[in-house]
Amino acid sequence: MSLRTILILSAVLAASAAAQEGSLNGPVSGLVFDQHARAVRPMMGVPGGAYLGVAVASGVELAAVSPNGRAMVVSRQGKLLLGRHTADGFDWSALAEDLPVPDQIRWNRASTAVAVVASGRPLLWRTTGETAGAISLAAIPEGPITALAVEDSAGALVVAIAGDTDGGIYRADAEAARLLARLANPGPLALDGRGGLFFVDRDRQEVLVISEYSRASDIQLLAGSAHGLADLVGLALASGGRSLLIADRKTRRLIQWDLAEFAVSRTIDVGFEPARLEPFGDGKLFLLSHRSQSSDTLYVLDHGAEPAVYFVPAGDAEPGQPVVED
Repeated sequence: MSLRTILILSAVLAASAAAQEGSLNGPVSGLVFDQHARAVRPMMGVPGGAYLGVAVASGVELAAVSPNGRAMVVSRQGKLLLGRHTADGFDWSALAEDLPVPDQIRWNRASTAVAVVASGRPLLWRTTGETAGAISLAAIPEGPITALAVEDSAGALVVAIAGDTDGGIYRADAEAARLLARLANPGPLALDGRGGLFFVDRDRQEVLVISEYSRASDIQLLAGSAHGLADLVGLALASGGRSLLIADRKTRRLIQWDLAEFAVSRTIDVGFEPARLEPFGDGKLFLLSHRSQSSDTLYVLDHGAEPAVYFVPAGDAEPGQPVVED
């Protein structure tokens, strides 16, 4: 199935006008980190008529919003800050200080824990409950961390490490780090919340799965060259965990894999090179591109009954209130 990318040019004027209001009134699809503006901004409206609004956190080097939209973690001037949504905006507290700008920030699906990669090492915090705070992790091998995911239990990470000797997929908690799969060049990974682990072998351009990675390491091929995969840049669960979405940059396609039927159920030709596949908002929306400079286009997949890809106008990011304070 091929769907054309829909460009909503008329929303540019609406975005420019709304930027003057400094308000989150009206429907908000979710919060998005705008790398070019160094700000977290709300996506006002719904895809097809959406735009990025006034910043709710500005002057940040990297940020990630929790899946439930009630919290965010940002890196700003050597501090890692946790913001919790309140009636008046966001209430901020420090998770860490004197920390280099992280390479990655990832929440778990339950919005109860967040992990970062800083100076090549993974760090984990539980953000809710009586045991909130930093979690010590067993040491993992040295090497570039290409991807990571936090378990819903909030007590363990699954980490992809590149390297000819120790490269692979590891699970690390407070007690031990265990090798799940030996790979020299692992790519994106995703957890389904039921014990399933999906990950990419970049050398072979294959998507692999371990059905119960906490108990076994039986690896099964899910998709590969026979499905036209050429440059895998993202994996994400969709449809309540019934489907796996696969983003391929070279072929400019998204592939929807039905996990019950174990087969491709839909192919979406997006018409551009996707750079990522990251869920946000209500679980049906996925970011497909970055905005690292003003000319970059922000694309969003709306994975509803009739999936479609939309262009979301960004405009200028005028700082609103509240912003992150020192």
